[in-house]
Amino acid sequence: MVGYVGGPRRRSWNLIGGTAGFLAQSIRFLMKGFEIMTESKGSFSLVLPCYNEALSLPDLVGRAIACAKKRNLSPDQFQLIPVENGSTDSSRQVLQELAKGPDAQFITPVWIDENQGYGHGILTGLKAAKTDVVGWTHADEQCDPEDAFKAWEVINQSDSLTFVKGKRHGRAPMERFVSAGFATFASILYLRKFSEINAQPKVFPRALLDEFIDPPKDFSLDFYALLQANKSGYKVVEIDVKFPPRPHGQSNWASTFKSRMRTISGFVGYMLRLRVGG
Repeated sequence: MVGYVGGPRRRSWNLIGGTAGFLAQSIRFLMKGFEIMTESKGSFSLVLPCYNEALSLPDLVGRAIACAKKRNLSPDQFQLIPVENGSTDSSRQVLQELAKGPDAQFITPVWIDENQGYGHGILTGLKAAKTDVVGWTHADEQCDPEDAFKAWEVINQSDSLTFVKGKRHGRAPMERFVSAGFATFASILYLRKFSEINAQPKVFPRALLDEFIDPPKDFSLDFYALLQANKSGYKVVEIDVKFPPRPHGQSNWASTFKSRMRTISGFVGYMLRLRVGG
């Protein structure tokens, strides 16, 4: 009888329990997906992480709001969230003036006193979002806000869980090489297909934020968001976007060889740590 306790009957109960747990988890996943797909997707929040972008902000903010007005979106339907990410130029003063202007009802400014990273700025901005669909794009005017609205429209027309990102055209050969290296490394490491990881915009249903557990605060956030979408069963859709040179200033991640290498090593190191940690 002692041997019977650990014998076939116990194994049978373990199998039944494991199967029941798997079915319960699958049902919860399907129900969550159904809730996301059936909720209203008629509103959109766009986060703009701004670090030393005083010269770009007036034009960029105006263009983003013009995109909303072109689609007859009200301030209740579109929320622009520029995040002043601890800039050392006059970005804060410029944004303060814009937030008092004629289109102030569309703008939800977020203030960060000390820069803690690109990802930190975006995540802080996302906390202020009140809409069903959220996203972000760069504030350096290399990324057209019209592309973010096109991404939002793709989600509105989709009948499945959808994450939309850009696919850049017009980049320098070295930049394309680095991006391809990131994507190839991530694809091999995670056995999932990745491409143009850092391409903007990134737009997705707000519900995906529930899967963001301890997200990174640097440029690795773009990869993290893609990975969570992939794991959560989202269809990743790429839209073609142009990527012209910056009209003002210089890149905050690739202004020097040293800064470029620091960003690359940090990004690769994060992917390795995340993979080892599960």
